Amino acid sequence: MSENKNKLSSWMQKNRYYIVLALCIVTVSATYMLLKTATAPETQSVSPQTEAQFSEAPKSDPLPDLADYFPPELEPDVIEPQTETDTHSANTPAPDAALQVSGTAPNVEKEAPTFQFPLNGAILKPYSGNTLIFSKTMTDWRTHSGIDIAAEAGTDVCACADGIIEDIYTDERMGITIVVDHQNGIRSVYSNLSSGLLVEIGQSISRGEVISTVGNSALFEAADESHLHLEMTKDGALVDPLTVLK
Repeated sequence: MSENKNKLSSWMQKNRYYIVLALCIVTVSATYMLLKTATAPETQSVSPQTEAQFSEAPKSDPLPDLADYFPPELEPDVIEPQTETDTHSANTPAPDAALQVSGTAPNVEKEAPTFQFPLNGAILKPYSGNTLIFSKTMTDWRTHSGIDIAAEAGTDVCACADGIIEDIYTDERMGITIVVDHQNGIRSVYSNLSSGLLVEIGQSISRGEVISTVGNSALFEAADESHLHLEMTKDGALVDPLTVLK
């Protein structure tokens, strides 16, 4: 018996490290199980009646019909939103009718110029149109395309109205000639002049401004008294100067 005790004591001496380690492990495991048992929540059983109460979802009341709150005239599909264009048009005055239609300012016709006689004198020979009259110089009957105004040689010849000198030339029949464009379709033509040097082509002139003097350069009217031969055209056609002059 004592021999077995000695053997056990000897074995324990040799393996005391492992024995202590095993005891520590057992102690830690037992402590962990005790703590887990003490802190675990108690599981409560739920009765079938209680479970049925929670399983049934509460039913909500149906949403009210919006038609009950909106009268027919105020329903959303009837109300038309006011656009930005409507606001602008309400605060902006309407444009002028002429500009609204054409997009440009209405055309304003130029005021017709006032015409005056180029010099003072009696009418020696009238405008004949298609009527033939006798020519002293040519000793025959022919039409007269303008009027002859009696005036001494050297008398100033003035522009009948405002305009631009369009041409200056010497005609083989009517002598030195100046043409004035009055820019309204009317042109005045002065012939039997003494000179064309007082003005130049493209020059702007005013009514009553001197453009030349009476001469004797018209070969086809050389036998007539000293005069100014004046013609006028409207849109390129000859007209009686007396219907334009004031």
